[in-house]
Order: sequence, then structure tokens, then C-alpha cells
Amino acid sequence: MEILQPAEIERIERDHAAGISSKTIVEIFRPRGVRLSEATFRKYVQAGLLPRCRRVGQKGKHRGSQGVYPVDAVRRINAIEMMMAAGLTIDDIKS
Repeated sequence: MEILQPAEIERIERDHAAGISSKTIVEIFRPRGVRLSEATFRKYVQAGLLPRCRRVGQKGKHRGSQGVYPVDAVRRINAIEMMMAAGLTIDDIKS
């Protein structure tokens, strides 16, 4: 069972080549029935299943910065969710 089809992943990677926010990633998976929250996303990062973000400054005065993840995080989450649907745990996936 694939959550995102290869063509969808390629389109997302093309559209977000510079990087993608965790909020956008969560929004990509939500309509597909994947129960992925930003807290779960952070847990995957802390477990080493996803790369850490890099901080990118916002244009404009006093706008701060935003964490941007490499777009291949979408591909990785797709794989993680398929493995978990097959009965694997996070510890199984890490090893």
C-alpha cells in the first residue's frame, strides 16, 4: 500500500525543491488518512528517521526564521508510514 504515488512525490519534490516546512508536510499527508501530527513529525526527527531542519530567515523586518526540511522528507515519511502499516515499530525501522 503506497500512501503517495511516485508521480505525486516527484511533483512535490519539484514544487518544493528549496525545502518544505513541517506544517506543509503534515498537510500533504492529512487528506490521505495518515495520522501525522507535527509532534509525530518531531518524534521522527529526534529518532533520526528524518533529517533536521535548517533555519531560513523570512523576508521583512522582524519576521524571524522558519525551519525548512529537505524535500526528500516526504519520501521518507511515505516509506515510514508504509513500514508502520506493515506492523513495524519505530525501533524496528531505526535498525
